Amino acid sequence: MQEGFLPNGHGISVTSYYRWQRLQERSDPLPRSQPFEALEEEKKAVRAYALKYPGIRHRELAWKMVDEGVACLSPSTVYRILREEKLVCSWKRRKKRKREDWERVTRPNERWGTELMYLGIG
Repeated sequence: MQEGFLPNGHGISVTSYYRWQRLQERSDPLPRSQPFEALEEEKKAVRAYALKYPGIRHRELAWKMVDEGVACLSPSTVYRILREEKLVCSWKRRKKRKREDWERVTRPNERWGTELMYLGIG
């Protein structure tokens, strides 16, 4: 083994190795993209699809786009894109269904409900 060379057999001197290591530590690492970040083409596809179907919320919109092959994005990513574009469909509270007069119970034991947990046959 030669003096001043690493024992890896590649003929790299010790000073070169440590100089390269210091340069690599000083250089800024590549910027990492967010795991939920969508491509610009996908964002355009989500915008166009949301404008085509304005009454659909982000969850249903995401799965319809997956089914139709428009874009494969999670509902949370679709929501972020729609929120940036101010295209989020507002949430509508369901109205409570009121019973008709003939459906209402007026006295005890008027309506009974049963639940079959186990039904033995034969």
